[in-house]
Amino acid sequence: GDCGPGNPKPYEKQFQVVDVSDPSAFGTIVSRTLSTINPCGSYPAAVSIYYYDGKAYVGTKETSGDELTIFDVSDPTDPQEIDSIEIDRNVNALIVRDGFAYLATGPGDGKKNPFQIYDVDPTSPTYKQRLDNVDSPFIATGDEQGTSEYLIGNKLYLGLERTTGTRPDFYVLDVSDPTSPVTVGQWHVCDNDD
Repeated sequence: GDCGPGNPKPYEKQFQVVDVSDPSAFGTIVSRTLSTINPCGSYPAAVSIYYYDGKAYVGTKETSGDELTIFDVSDPTDPQEIDSIEIDRNVNALIVRDGFAYLATGPGDGKKNPFQIYDVDPTSPTYKQRLDNVDSPFIATGDEQGTSEYLIGNKLYLGLERTTGTRPDFYVLDVSDPTSPVTVGQWHVCDNDD
C-alpha cells in the first residue's frame, strides 16, 4: 500500500510470530497488521508485547485507533486478533496477570499518569474498562512517561523517564487492589548530570 506523498509506506505487520527454535536461523512464521489502527495514521508502531495464558497483548504508540490489541495465539501459526482497547496514550510496557493489564504509559490527554490498569478478563462485567481511578492514590509528580515495569506478587516496580530536579523516577506500587494502586516507595534514581 501507499500512504500518499511524503509517506509512501504504511506501518503494517506490527505483530509477528517468530520461530526461535533454531537460534542460528530465526524465521517469521506469520505476521498480522493490527486491524483497529490506520496503517497510514500517526505513529501506528507496536512498542510492547506480553504473552499470558494463550494470548499476546500488543501495545502501540498513541495513534488514531486502539493502542492495546489482544491476540489468541493458542495456534501460533494462525494468531487471531480477538479484541482491542483504546488507551489514548503510548503503551510503552505492559504486564498481564489474573485478568488485569498493567500498563506503563506515555503522554496523552488529561492527567499525566504514567501508569494505568485495565480489566482484560472477557468474562468480567468491567471488561476493557480502566480500573485505577484517574484520581487514585498513585499520581506521579511530573509528566514523564512510564517506560518499564516489573510485577512480583502484589508489588509493581515502575520506571519513568529521567526526571528533572529531585522528582521520583522509580516507584514501588502495591496493586493488591487494582482499582486503587498505592505508592509504597519512590526514589529519584540519579541526577541528570550523572
